Amino acid sequence: MTDSFSVNQSTGIYMPHIHPNSLVRRVRGQTKEEYFVSCKRQIANTFENFGVGIVSRIDLNEVPGPRKTFRAFIHFKEWFVSQYTHDLQAHMKLPDERTELYYDENMGRYWILTEAKTPLTKEELAAKSAKSAQSAQSAQKTTADYSTRMMQFQTQIRELKDENMKLKDENLELKEKVASLEQYAAAPAHLGRLWQRYEDEAQAEGRSPEAAQAALEARQAEADAVGDAAAPETIAASSGDAASGAGLPSPAPLVRQE
Repeated sequence: MTDSFSVNQSTGIYMPHIHPNSLVRRVRGQTKEEYFVSCKRQIANTFENFGVGIVSRIDLNEVPGPRKTFRAFIHFKEWFVSQYTHDLQAHMKLPDERTELYYDENMGRYWILTEAKTPLTKEELAAKSAKSAQSAQSAQKTTADYSTRMMQFQTQIRELKDENMKLKDENLELKEKVASLEQYAAAPAHLGRLWQRYEDEAQAEGRSPEAAQAALEARQAEADAVGDAAAPETIAASSGDAASGAGLPSPAPLVRQE
C-alpha cells in the first residue's frame, strides 16, 4: 500500500508571536546578531525534531512595542512527507482555526503557526538587508557629524569665554583709568577759580600772567610739601597766617580791582 500524502514543498510558515521565554537565553556579552543566530538554530532544530521538515532560512524580527516579542518567517529546504505534515499544512489553511506547535507539551507551551502568504525571497531579503545596512551607515555618519559639530561648538564656547574674560579685564583697566582721570580733573576746578583771581590781581598790579601762574604753582607746591589737604582757596587764604605763625581767621576773598 502506497502512502498518498499531499505535501506542498513550497509552503512557508509565519510565526506572528514568539515570546522571548520560548527562546534560548541570551548569554552575557553576546551581540544581537549572535543571539539571533542561536534563536534561529533553536527554531530550525525544533521543526526538524518534530518531524516537520528541514529549514533552509529563518527571517527573525523583533516586534516593536512595549512588550518584547519576536516574529519569524520559516523557509523550508524540504518538508517531510507524512500524515502529520499533510494535516499541518491543511490546518494552517483553515481561516477560523489556529494551528499550534507544542514545543513543550509538559508545560503547555506552544508557538502559533500560520501559512506564510508572501514570504520574502532570497533576493528580497538581501535587498532588505542592504537597505538596513545603508540606513545604519547613514545613522553612524549623522552621529559622527553631530559629534564633530558639538566639538566645534564647545571650542567656540571656550574661545568666547576667554574673549569675554579678556574684555572684562580691559573694561576694569579702563574704569581705573577713568577714575584716575576724574580724580585729576576735579583738582583744576579749584585751581581754575584761584588762577582767575591771581590773574586779575596781576593785571591790576601790572604783573604778567606768567608771574601769577608762577605764584600759584609755588603756593601749591608749598601746600603739597607740608601735607596740607585743604582746598587751594584755603591755602591762599591762610598763607598770611603761616608767615606770622598766628591762627588768625581767614581773610575775605580776593576781589578784582578796577
